[in-house]
Amino acid sequence: MTPRFRVAMAQINTIVGDFEGNTRKIIERLEEAQAAGADVVSFPELAITGYPPEDLLIKSDFVRENLACLHEVARHASRTAAVVGFVDSGDHLYNAAAVLYDGRIAGVYRKMRLPNYGVFDEKRYFQPGTACPVYAVHGVEVGVNICEDVWAPGGPLLAQSLAGALVSITCNSSPYHAQKWRLREEMLQTRARDYAVAIVYNNLVGGQDELVFDGLSVIVDATGRVVARGPAFEEALVVADLDVEAIRGVRRYNPIRTADALHGEGLDAPVFTLSRDVPRDAGSRPPLPGMLVLDPPDDVEEVYRALVLGTRDYVRKNGLRTVVLGLSGGVDSSLVACIAVDALGRESVKGITLPSRFTSEASRRYARELAGALGIELLELPIDPVVTAYDQVLATPFAGRARDVTEENLQARARGNLLMALSNKLGWLVLTTGNKSEMSVGYATLYGDMAGGFAVIKDVPKTLVYRLARWRNARASPPVIPQEVLERAPTAELRENQTDQDTLPPYEVLDPILKLYVEDDRSAEEIVAQGFDRATVARVIAMVDHSEYKRRQAPTAAAGPRKPPPAQPARRLHRVRHRMALSGILPLLSGRPEFLFVDEHLERGDRPWVTGPGGAAKALVLAGLVTRLAERAPAWLILTLGRDQAERLADDLAAFLPASAGRVHLLAPWESFNPEDPPSAETEGARQRVLEALSRGHRAIVVASVAGVVHPVSDPRWIDTVRVDLAPGSPNDLGQVVQRLAGAGYDRTDLVRRPGELAVRGGLIDVYPSTEDHPVRIEWAGDQIESLRAFDPETQRTVGPLPEVTILPARPGEKATATLLDQVPDAVCALDEPEAFERQAKALYEQAAGAQRRAVEAGRAPADSSVPAVPWDRIARALDAHRAVALSTLHRPPRGPVVEFSFGALESFAGQTAALAVRLREWTAEGRRVIVASRQAHRMVEVLAGHGVAAGLVERLDDPPPPGSVYAVPQALTGGFTLDDLVVVTDAEILGWRRRRRHIRWLRDGARVASWTELTPGDLVVHIHHGIGVYRGIERLAVGGGERDYLHLEYAQGDALYVPTDQINLVQRYVGVEGQTPQIHRLGGTEWEREKRRVRERTREMARELLDLYAARGARSGHSFAPDSPWQREMEEAFSFEETPDQWQAIQDV
Repeated sequence: MTPRFRVAMAQINTIVGDFEGNTRKIIERLEEAQAAGADVVSFPELAITGYPPEDLLIKSDFVRENLACLHEVARHASRTAAVVGFVDSGDHLYNAAAVLYDGRIAGVYRKMRLPNYGVFDEKRYFQPGTACPVYAVHGVEVGVNICEDVWAPGGPLLAQSLAGALVSITCNSSPYHAQKWRLREEMLQTRARDYAVAIVYNNLVGGQDELVFDGLSVIVDATGRVVARGPAFEEALVVADLDVEAIRGVRRYNPIRTADALHGEGLDAPVFTLSRDVPRDAGSRPPLPGMLVLDPPDDVEEVYRALVLGTRDYVRKNGLRTVVLGLSGGVDSSLVACIAVDALGRESVKGITLPSRFTSEASRRYARELAGALGIELLELPIDPVVTAYDQVLATPFAGRARDVTEENLQARARGNLLMALSNKLGWLVLTTGNKSEMSVGYATLYGDMAGGFAVIKDVPKTLVYRLARWRNARASPPVIPQEVLERAPTAELRENQTDQDTLPPYEVLDPILKLYVEDDRSAEEIVAQGFDRATVARVIAMVDHSEYKRRQAPTAAAGPRKPPPAQPARRLHRVRHRMALSGILPLLSGRPEFLFVDEHLERGDRPWVTGPGGAAKALVLAGLVTRLAERAPAWLILTLGRDQAERLADDLAAFLPASAGRVHLLAPWESFNPEDPPSAETEGARQRVLEALSRGHRAIVVASVAGVVHPVSDPRWIDTVRVDLAPGSPNDLGQVVQRLAGAGYDRTDLVRRPGELAVRGGLIDVYPSTEDHPVRIEWAGDQIESLRAFDPETQRTVGPLPEVTILPARPGEKATATLLDQVPDAVCALDEPEAFERQAKALYEQAAGAQRRAVEAGRAPADSSVPAVPWDRIARALDAHRAVALSTLHRPPRGPVVEFSFGALESFAGQTAALAVRLREWTAEGRRVIVASRQAHRMVEVLAGHGVAAGLVERLDDPPPPGSVYAVPQALTGGFTLDDLVVVTDAEILGWRRRRRHIRWLRDGARVASWTELTPGDLVVHIHHGIGVYRGIERLAVGGGERDYLHLEYAQGDALYVPTDQINLVQRYVGVEGQTPQIHRLGGTEWEREKRRVRERTREMARELLDLYAARGARSGHSFAPDSPWQREMEEAFSFEETPDQWQAIQDV
């Protein structure tokens, strides 16, 4: 027994997906707690992954990485038990906390109460736990809970207390709202008194997108007394001693703790013993100098610090460094500037004044004084020339109309355009300065003062803005915000002598009405009953309701004083990691002199030549070079001959490379060198994915064929002008988004089915990004994006919500002339079979030049059009500017440094496993390390065992196998090889076949016409707006002073419709019932509209039938099939083709 039980709370700030950073932080705090003599230390909910991980949980790699990091943390746990939040997996995913002790995972608790309201959506991802274990740590029983588990009475906390728990460790990620800490502590004090248990409530701290976590972790003893409290909005390790005997004394007289109560809960609360022994130094452990019981900040300071933390973490966690905002000389922009400087430092904040003829000299002076007091850079950009240009352009359509709010909004939009231009050019994040009062009633301009990336005070009412500004001034000497700013009437200065109260009620009246209506959900009558003027209330409510479309397009905001909003998908940082199956081989190569030779010559600027390796051995050599030069060469460009070689090399590289090396990307070539046949959106999207990965500076290995290199890539500057980045809640003009997508090569259509297509319907855009597996549905509410959803192009049904989407071009830029090598000047190049590569590159360029020449001669391409390929001399010059290594299986250069690897080939066993077993015994007798890399590894272990050969089965080989051993790994390689004492045997040698690839371009709508060349005169076609007609051919017509090609469609009674060839997406080939001739429609007739109405009604009827069907299915019990047998696995693994997407979906569904 010990009278004191020392507990620690590591209140840390995590980043979603930053496994390396989160793990390092956890280990550091764990070691601090151990040094402080803590018996147990707790960490926040989902500390390993960061909170909230949301749809990252769908990625299996994400979950696996989280588990690997947990094991790494466990190695550092000794005699201090650590409770660490992580994602547990089994048949399902669980929000869990691991109990780590003595270097191992001693236990796991799975969260039982999953919240699904407000910002929480845990039931979407997790299953609830079913047991609430208790752990004996140094003679004290400890229960473990996670956040929501303790917010309601009863449940796991009561069950653990009844099972003997004296202390409850509760891991939390509880989002901030004003004064929430009071609500939390009152609840915890009630639970502690009711169940006679001390509660150690550790809360996350930090900002994650629109969420802020305030920390203020707290320890409450069994009487409800706060014995320790952590700081607000900052990290800390809080250590306290609990009087265990006092807890036992309290619970002897606790009436709620009865066996009947536990039975009523129906919960299993087993007790596990980690250590009954009191630590030897417990008696000599000095008492703490004074337990930390920090006072929470007052209500105004609390909000200010939340805004600072939310701003800092939003900017930094998204990889940004500098912010910019417009300084008007008003209180809103002054407060935002103060918050930004306190969050990021003055060197990271840029102020811009954007005066017009209505801007007073006082406003300009106040902005200058504020910038000087804060020490930030200030730039002045007068907007009058821009506004004058707008007026001139709009003079004709506005003729005869009086000036009104339109001209005022043009000023705000001019300012927004200039700020966004600075952001676009210089990479600065625009902070908007609108407050909650203005946003609520729509007193803001879309694409004007609402334009930006982060809305710092969007959730702060105007009256609170003044309180925050005065609070900030009181903490500076002299004050940073000029006193006149706080005293003068607020004004937007968009016309002479304007004030906010010309349009709005006084803020002292407006803000209370808004709170009652927006936050408290009071009706108009209830608000009037509290003494407000009826007409004013009606006016405010009308303004709020009418402005919803604006609010839905405002940027993400820092968490302010309000209660949490309805759930919105948060923006996340994706860190995709790949653990490779055969990376354990690489240490066998690391010290070889051949690698030292190549390394030395690369550093000298030579081009070393490597001979000997072929097939998978070539990939192994490259993997060894990539890992050896990892710190000096984060990017590699590996150039090989044909597309098949590139695919095989990429697959083999991915098998050998460790996770730290980065992802392996395959650069797809265009389908044709014909200038009249541009690449498909799918192909261009695949190329854009590669360029995006390289442009971000991540570790990446790109494998490209000759054709992939000869085809030019788009200028990154052009890509930046047309790319579209969207997230729910962000302000975006629908028309501008459509315009940018059209400029990026997206084709307008009525129904999106293929990559590169775009459909617009009211406030909805459907677009199939060239880089994505599913099209995206973007829903607007006014000028703000309300939601992003992926959907199935065949059924048009939603697949799931998206936190963000980046839409890259669907077609290359008009002047795509750069080479891949130009984009990554620091990359190391590996040239596979250089002589053959040069011959093929020259031949492909000649082919492209010939096709371009013929197109010009035939008048199908302009005379000044460029060849859609890069000549060899440009590629050669680009190669000369890079560090490069050449590889060839047989050839040697006439001069230059050469090194040879002595790889050996293997004989083919052609399915004769007995012969294979004989060779395996010979190799192991010689002390060789044998790896059987086969997609049928499970079956091969069984077969070899039947021949008397013992082979170990591992899913992944992280370390070299010991000499004289055989290991089977489920991994396909193109071929086997030997090197010294290493033997790698593959399916190619064992079975005599290689996995075959099928290149299928998935067409989900066979009738859609991609080019007029698919049509023959006389074909029946369907125009989306005019119905069924007959295609008569292509005609060239002179229209509007120019000539262009049109599809001639003939309708009933000789009517003709001419469709521009660039609108061919509006036309489909008619597909009907065989043997029946359809009716040809009349132009302007009603038959086609009636037909569409009938189809719509039938579609609704089918939807109703499907709903009834699925409801009936949901009410019936299904059949539970047995797990797959080894024979099932064998059959699947022997399938020598890649499964189609639909086949994979069927497999997963079953």
